[in-house]
Amino acid sequence: MKKNFIMAGMATVVLCALPSCENKEEKALDKYIYDQYQHSDSITHLFDNVKEITVSGQVAGYDYVDLGLPSKVKWATYNVGAKSPTGYGEFYAWGETAPKSEYTQENYKFYDNETGNFTKYLEYPGQGAYLEAEDDAATINWGSEWRMPSNRDFEELLEICYWRWSANFMGSGTDGMVGISKTNGNVIFLPAGGDSFTNEHRFGYYWSSMVGPQVSYAEYLCFTAGAIYTYSHFRTNGRSVRAVVK
Repeated sequence: MKKNFIMAGMATVVLCALPSCENKEEKALDKYIYDQYQHSDSITHLFDNVKEITVSGQVAGYDYVDLGLPSKVKWATYNVGAKSPTGYGEFYAWGETAPKSEYTQENYKFYDNETGNFTKYLEYPGQGAYLEAEDDAATINWGSEWRMPSNRDFEELLEICYWRWSANFMGSGTDGMVGISKTNGNVIFLPAGGDSFTNEHRFGYYWSSMVGPQVSYAEYLCFTAGAIYTYSHFRTNGRSVRAVVK
């Protein structure tokens, strides 16, 4: 499984030591790290001068930011279930479209307790195992124009933006990851809402629309103060959703 990895600060990388985000071995600096830090002073200056989240327009009443991505995909400025860019929003199990008070395998929509088997999205990614619109939390809650991002969308977002962790972003009391587009300088913010397993605001987990490398997993974006990358783990956990539109 491909994993994009970007250091998000000059401090020592602290990675998610949790079941939903396994420790990663040290590895050589990749092109993303070099790209961000070969001109670290000028990039730091960009982050020091961030004054607000960029709002480029609206679709179906929801704000989006145009980050100048090659795909032309636009990202929502706040999470599904949130009211502002610094709100955490709701948690959703992968493939479910409503939040719930408890997230377990036993109460998961696509799990049969009698047989002990998952009942839908059983294919591997290469076989086209992506969420259908009826199971997409972004589409169901925000309308047909919106959808959950694919892993390709996340990979593009990581590559086209510079990233830094922000504690108490703009005095909001919310920690999270700030992205600045290398193409047009527009700004996006992803709050660290944790997930249903940890509910710790030191981490951010955002579902993609793609099933993982085994039937019980789905792909997602994961970040903490030191890094941001794509990964996969149990789809029965509740995690954040950030919608996209084209």
